[in-house]
Amino acid sequence: MKDDYDLVLVRWRDSQIASGWDSPDEMRQRVSSIGIECRSVGWVFYFDEQRFVLISHQAENGSVAGAMVIPRRAIIDVRLLGIEDRPSGYGPGMPEGGAHDDGSARATHGADEDGPARRAGLRTGE
Repeated sequence: MKDDYDLVLVRWRDSQIASGWDSPDEMRQRVSSIGIECRSVGWVFYFDEQRFVLISHQAENGSVAGAMVIPRRAIIDVRLLGIEDRPSGYGPGMPEGGAHDDGSARATHGADEDGPARRAGLRTGE
């Protein structure tokens, strides 16, 4: 796998709706969701003055998948994420499910209060 792609958290504003035939009330509801703030995590594959391309998957043969193109003018913020090379607790041997009463998922071992998700400002389920 290529190790020189930066892993980032991107905050951006959505500006597109997919719609077919709708009643006026349904269309008003769809339009009201335009401009909501979104967050995406991925590796920076490409960027220029107009677009920012994230990929979500990399294979050991160099193939990539899950590309997402975000217009640069829609981006609010981009944060570089660090990766610690240690078990997360989400791999083989993790108890099935993992969801807690609050709907979050939490590692059962290997996670600590200063883990990468917390440093990136992501909710860790606590």
